[in-house]
Amino acid sequence: MKTIIYDPQQTNMERLFCDPGVKGDDKNIWHAIQCHFRKIGFELYTPSTYHGRLEDVSWIIFQNMPSDLEPTSLRRGFKRHIKSFTSNRTFYQKCRRAGLTNKLAVILYEPEVVAKFNYNKNLHARFSVIFTWNQDLIDLGRPYAEFVYPQADYSPLKQTIPFENRKLICNFSANKTSSHPDELYSARIKTIKFLEGKCLNDFDHYGNKWSNEYKSWRGAIDDKQLVMSGYRFNLCYENARGFRGYVTEKIFDAFHAGCVPIYLGAPDIRERIPSEAFVDRRNFSSDAELLDFLFQLKKHPEWQAFIEAGQEFLRSEAYKKYTSAGVFKILRTGLFGLN
Repeated sequence: MKTIIYDPQQTNMERLFCDPGVKGDDKNIWHAIQCHFRKIGFELYTPSTYHGRLEDVSWIIFQNMPSDLEPTSLRRGFKRHIKSFTSNRTFYQKCRRAGLTNKLAVILYEPEVVAKFNYNKNLHARFSVIFTWNQDLIDLGRPYAEFVYPQADYSPLKQTIPFENRKLICNFSANKTSSHPDELYSARIKTIKFLEGKCLNDFDHYGNKWSNEYKSWRGAIDDKQLVMSGYRFNLCYENARGFRGYVTEKIFDAFHAGCVPIYLGAPDIRERIPSEAFVDRRNFSSDAELLDFLFQLKKHPEWQAFIEAGQEFLRSEAYKKYTSAGVFKILRTGLFGLN
């Protein structure tokens, strides 16, 4: 077996892949991707689980730009440079020292709102392949290659909660801020506060880092789809607007839960997902106009039409590229030029 190392950055993902010869849970998207790579002779590891020689690795894939490339002060930059000559080298430094400069790839997961230095093209020159959802970069051709946020394979909805027994609307997000002009955190908070003032008994929101200042906050939960299935609509505001191709798990989570997404984010969303499957927040001039629409959509057949369109999309060829098989194919094509 040849080797690919994937560096997910988050410490809670150090055991992302199964040990060689062990089959993981196919419901875990990265375990499923690992199984696809095994079929073509590659084993996937994270840096903490690989104990062989780096010189023998076929590819290193970083999730976002390595943190030690982030711009910093001259003093910290000097310390970083000195560190590269010691046994305390970062994983990125170890890869370069092992002569893997032509075998380094990176996935630009986060948008500029979250990680601005992800989009420093001077840093891009250090990688042979740059996977990205950003359509403007993809249009430039190599070394940029398409990437999408991996999603679960389609599975039919289980017995669903009747329309009349569902609360109106929910939101799932952490409480974050940004000074970037294209951020949507503030728009999300504005809508949350509006809904609390107008329909508190019919609105709940979940996630980390909120406080009891928000009367609709219900804390963090483990099973998002199970909880979401008890609502008619879900706020799906991305972290940023205006970036072509920036479509994260939010809208897909709603489809899988049998809930209608209210979407705001990627300007090309209708080119990727049928407009019949979601409520486009751009169609409303205010939160008040949006809420009026949601209340007027009380007839079950009208709401059900959105649900059916969402399920039809999950069954379609267009959705398959977001699944484990589709993401595997995207990575294989970007790394090896194989279709």
